Amino acid sequence: MDLSTLQNRFTEALFDPAALEGVLGDLCRQLNAPVIQLLSTSREFGFEASTFFGDLDHHLARFEVDYWSINPRVGAIPTMSLGQVLRDKDFITPEAIQRNTAYQELLIPCGTAHFGGVLLDKSPNSIIGLAAFNSRSRGPVDDEQVRHLESVAQLFAPVIGLARKLRVRDEQLVLNATTSGLAAVLDQHGRIRDTTAEFANLLAVGEARTSLNGRLLLRIGGRTHQPVAPIDPAMEATTFPVFDSNGEFAYLGRLMRVPGIGIHFWGASYVLTLTPSRGIMRIEADLLRIAYGLTNTEAEVARLIANGNSAPDIARQRGTTADTVRSMLKSIFEKTGCRRQSELAACLTRLASP
Repeated sequence: MDLSTLQNRFTEALFDPAALEGVLGDLCRQLNAPVIQLLSTSREFGFEASTFFGDLDHHLARFEVDYWSINPRVGAIPTMSLGQVLRDKDFITPEAIQRNTAYQELLIPCGTAHFGGVLLDKSPNSIIGLAAFNSRSRGPVDDEQVRHLESVAQLFAPVIGLARKLRVRDEQLVLNATTSGLAAVLDQHGRIRDTTAEFANLLAVGEARTSLNGRLLLRIGGRTHQPVAPIDPAMEATTFPVFDSNGEFAYLGRLMRVPGIGIHFWGASYVLTLTPSRGIMRIEADLLRIAYGLTNTEAEVARLIANGNSAPDIARQRGTTADTVRSMLKSIFEKTGCRRQSELAACLTRLASP
């Protein structure tokens, strides 16, 4: 496999950590090493702190646990230059092994103690490194393997840097979107990953119930944690009504798809916000008139219904009777194809600008 293809595979692994095992397998073959380790001091890219691939044995597990705990130079790792390859002899010389009983007890029986490592990325709070291990019978990591590690580092480092910038961008998107007190972050299956305190309280008391809008079904009630299913993957954003337990239009829901690779960093595919319905929906009466052939008066009544107003509310606002409003609603239902006010609200919110 050529290095450009390997870079593409690693990029895919950053987008989808499930692809990481295949990348490490490719690296084993590229570096001609039986064992590869990807080391990260944080979970920001979805990797475990220490991910091994290859012909593992119990000696290597012990090596991972004990080696660095007794190595006085472990603190020097963060000071390594990006792309700089260090081998085990740079950490422990043969003379040091002979002088130190702890090293002898650990390293002599260990069949995979020879290694070469390189830093792919470092920030003030984390480092990401790659290491190749050789069997003791084969001997230390050789110059050819070092050159391969250097080449891999040159290709992988900019990919990680770009991924970090995208993560920051996507985090800012979520922060901007969740200025509402009622906000939640959803994964690609619609499961809640995180919420604001206000949204968590809403779930706990079960204030909101259900709403149907095209292919989107929102379930909120009790402690439900699967609110959206299915989600249209092509959808950038959509608005929809949410009804309370009495069937009243309670909230305007807004579901926005997180672009880029936010999902692969912290499981966020969508941001859901709920805003109390009364007075927050901007639906142009002219748009309703054109879309459904409503009269000017019918369009205004339909807009008020979509904002959560009841027939008596609208009658008071317009200085007329509730029966007159209900008569208008009958005509509106016929023109829009809706049978009840909740259906009308669901239909009209598709044209809303929150």
